[in-house]
Amino acid sequence: MLVLNLGYQSWATNAVAYHALNIALHGINTILLFYIILGLSSGRETVPAFFGALLFAVHPVHVESIAWIAGLTDPLVSIFLLSNFLLYRHYLLSGRILYAGLALVCYGAGLMSKEVAVFFPAVLIIHDWILSRSSLRRILPYLVLLVVYFIARAIALGDGIALERFHFSNLPTLIEYFLRYIQLLVFPWPLEFYVGGPSSNLPAIGIGALVMLAGLFVAAGAYRNRDPLPLLGAAWFVITLLPALPIALLEDPVFAIRVLYLPSAGLALVVAWLYPRMRGKVLTIRTAWGVLLVFAVFSIVEISDWKDEVTFHLRAIESNPESAVPYEGLARAYERNGNLNKAAESYLRAAALAREENRRLIYLEDAAVLFGQQGDITNSEHSYREILDRDPQHSSAWVGMGNNAWARNDMQRAIEFYLKAYDANPNNYVASYNLSIAYQKLGNYEQAQYFENIARRLKSSSTPPE
Repeated sequence: MLVLNLGYQSWATNAVAYHALNIALHGINTILLFYIILGLSSGRETVPAFFGALLFAVHPVHVESIAWIAGLTDPLVSIFLLSNFLLYRHYLLSGRILYAGLALVCYGAGLMSKEVAVFFPAVLIIHDWILSRSSLRRILPYLVLLVVYFIARAIALGDGIALERFHFSNLPTLIEYFLRYIQLLVFPWPLEFYVGGPSSNLPAIGIGALVMLAGLFVAAGAYRNRDPLPLLGAAWFVITLLPALPIALLEDPVFAIRVLYLPSAGLALVVAWLYPRMRGKVLTIRTAWGVLLVFAVFSIVEISDWKDEVTFHLRAIESNPESAVPYEGLARAYERNGNLNKAAESYLRAAALAREENRRLIYLEDAAVLFGQQGDITNSEHSYREILDRDPQHSSAWVGMGNNAWARNDMQRAIEFYLKAYDANPNNYVASYNLSIAYQKLGNYEQAQYFENIARRLKSSSTPPE
């Protein structure tokens, strides 16, 4: 929030500047990852480090985090955690306490950027274990910082994590999502916008399982040789993905490709380790660079889905045809663009798909209002009637019926509807105000004054108008 606020103070609502910020952060992360790989490589060879970092730079799973302005949290937390890792290694190699302090500051900033940073000290512990170094003394400040963070979190947000929201019967879904995330790292397709969970895809799960088994085989060999790149790469992927996996245990599981931004750095470490082992195999090297080129082209193609709100929500509907959420987003986008008829139709589609009755009534009323604004009284009344069939005491729907009667110059009928709105909710300011105006138009000044007094009282009270 601090970074976004500083951005707003600097360039207000200039979208290009926010996109430039995300791209700049992603570029810095790529450079930081290059130096991390270079430092961990036994021969400090630049080409493998460059290849691994370039894979991170162009990987299609990053499009959502970079092209979406609100995706800022992923490159932001990554810049602090990658800096933390580099500074921590400098501290190990030099012994200078300044580096240790700066590393801790970066970790604290990462915690305040996105909560995936919580488990990151485990990456440092694995790193020290690979190098056969004791890490308890160096990790202790991180644990203290975590305690302080969780105390502050509890004060700011309440009691903490609501464990009752998690259903451990969804554990197979968690495993499925984990394998799907692995599959998307090595075979990034399909890249869809999920508002919940994707439908089961056995080929994708199978690919993820095969890659995981291959990774375990490689890690076993690397363990015997204490080779840091593949071991740390595998640990990095798992540890930084862990905070995102529990959302698969919710009643409505969520699958989000953007959570792969930081874990994909682990893939870059493994690929940089593999690169020298492809020497002498010209076809293999060319294939590797060809895959990199395909990834880059795929990323460019994916960016087109983010060119405007309507394009994005239409794409999201393709991925979530049975969800009301993308239809709601599309309706609001059309509404902002002034295309009220399409907005109303999208609200009706959202209402048809809504799971919760309250959300269904909201969508129906949004559609009814927009139809009324266009003078389409028939469709407006049809939507209001559907609301009232479901909830006869829906005060604002009776107000809408009154407004439509008013538009037809049927003032007596309008008053009947406004009175029903007032009876359903005497605190409905709009109902009282409209009644005062309607009675005044009919020359009934006594009733007009009566409802005007009520409207004034409601306006001056703390009760918000409907």
